[in-house]
Amino acid sequence: MLKRMGTENGGNMPLLAADAFVRDACMDRPKAGSVECLQTPSPLQSSRTPPMRIAIFSALFLAAPVFATGFPPLAPELKALDVQAGHWIYHGTTAPKKEGGKAGTFTWDEQCGWSDDKLFLMCSFDNDWSGHKLQSLVVDTWNTRDKSYWHYEMFAVGSSGAKPFASRMSIRGNTWTESGEEDAHGKKSYERISYVYHSPTEVTVKIEISPDQKQWKTTLDGTGVKQP
Repeated sequence: MLKRMGTENGGNMPLLAADAFVRDACMDRPKAGSVECLQTPSPLQSSRTPPMRIAIFSALFLAAPVFATGFPPLAPELKALDVQAGHWIYHGTTAPKKEGGKAGTFTWDEQCGWSDDKLFLMCSFDNDWSGHKLQSLVVDTWNTRDKSYWHYEMFAVGSSGAKPFASRMSIRGNTWTESGEEDAHGKKSYERISYVYHSPTEVTVKIEISPDQKQWKTTLDGTGVKQP
């Protein structure tokens, strides 16, 4: 309604919107036929602006979105992250922790959406690792200074918050790869997580570990399906 009103009389939307607001207020009052209401001047007819209309104008202007100025346009590389937006459910298996042990299962419930400035794709995870519950927030972005994708994960339930996960991420075609490393008691190990998007609604995920980045062992295999 405001858009249509604003296109009339030279696009003077704030005045006409305020005028309609005042007229409606008079119609709703118990004494709608009072002289006070009937003689309320239109803002187009009066050179004075009553306090009520000043308040209305202020509310309209304050409600308008404010965007940062002086910043570069969004990097085109961010567009590649858009495939992950939405609601995804993952299922799969994990390798036994010990030789001859029993394989585990996992379920990930992922909800992804863009930040208001469209710079960060944020995903909340509710994960079930063979009965162990974990909840985290994942943030993916493109860094214009590093010229690289970055992947971050912060934990709220099921894992310590002291060491959030951070990794550079590469996107080549339909394959996303995150790489990380750990140093436990002076012994390094490396981790590689890959996502292959076979379509806009289906992705496979694999986690591999290595002591030397030469020989890799798969510890997780699964599939994600985008929910309607």
